[in-house]
Amino acid sequence: LLLGLLALFGAIALLLLAPGRMTVSTMEGDVLHLLDGVTRMRMGQWPHVDFATPLGALAYLPVSAWGDLGLGRAMALSHATAAAVCLPALVWIGLSRLRLGMALALGAVVLVTAATLAWSPDSQGATAAMSYNHWGWALVMQGLALMLLDRAGATARGATGREATGRGGAAARTGALIDGLMIGALGAVLVFLKATFAVGLAGMWLVWVLTGAERRAIAASVLAGLGLAAAFAAAFGGVEVAQAYIGDLLRVAEAGEARPMSQKPALITF
Repeated sequence: LLLGLLALFGAIALLLLAPGRMTVSTMEGDVLHLLDGVTRMRMGQWPHVDFATPLGALAYLPVSAWGDLGLGRAMALSHATAAAVCLPALVWIGLSRLRLGMALALGAVVLVTAATLAWSPDSQGATAAMSYNHWGWALVMQGLALMLLDRAGATARGATGREATGRGGAAARTGALIDGLMIGALGAVLVFLKATFAVGLAGMWLVWVLTGAERRAIAASVLAGLGLAAAFAAAFGGVEVAQAYIGDLLRVAEAGEARPMSQKPALITF
């Protein structure tokens, strides 16, 4: 399974590393918003504190990290970075829930989703805009798989895992712990990527809890989610950044559909 997923990832990475140019002719306003944030971060500024944006810092950081290679190449490699982040959860989902063929099929869907460009319904073509949406979908798909698919050897829904004994009981407790840690980590990443995806995953998490998820997994998901979110907030500037992020989201919610849309597309080449 691991070799198969690594082969899929390697093929995607090679395609993204192929020589070429990135030309942006659709949804250029969104692309420029992303690149403006990336450029500001490379100048030492931070989202929400130094500039307003409804996106979390993780929407910009994968591009900013590769910025020395040029913006076009950095945008391509940010997709490879997002795909690489998906690998640990995909390996666990495959080993704990799926047959090899289904695990590789899910891996292919998730990795391709994370690595490909978005689709613009207006121009009926691919666009470099809103790549963070694809990353969010890829992460949410993994969260859904962890919550909806029964893990092999899982204890009865709603149980603590204490009912099982011996090696099977230890495996069930360990599996529940890993499930919870991964679900919590996915939620924390989504919070600092794009909050709307985190809200969606939170709704799915609530259904998962109410339908009898293992208590150990629930507790681990809460602790991991809060812990990793706190670590991200601290790394990105602390309480001030978290408060400013909430403020940016509230301003966007109050503004509604006030953003003007230009009818004359621009052409940007990297």
